[in-house]
Amino acid sequence: MDKTARLLLAVSVLLLLLVLAAAPATAGAEGSVLAWQDAPAPAVPVEEPPPAEDTPAWTFRYLIPTVLVIGGAAVVITVIQYFARVVRTRYRVVK
Repeated sequence: MDKTARLLLAVSVLLLLLVLAAAPATAGAEGSVLAWQDAPAPAVPVEEPPPAEDTPAWTFRYLIPTVLVIGGAAVVITVIQYFARVVRTRYRVVK
């Protein structure tokens, strides 16, 4: 075997061992009974307030659209410069 094949085999065996080692830790989580599920009802019920509407973060509202517009403008300007410089100078009309 060459060096690349040995490395690929070693990495795949390591990943397989990691997956098999993690499997028993997650297998018993579904059948476990938590202690707080058997507790009696509270003496004073507390009503939870309705969830507030989430406003998008400023990065989502301002930064991302700005980056998209600048990126689109950069692509358009690059294409225009390519056709203005390269294509125009590469091909000449012979009279």
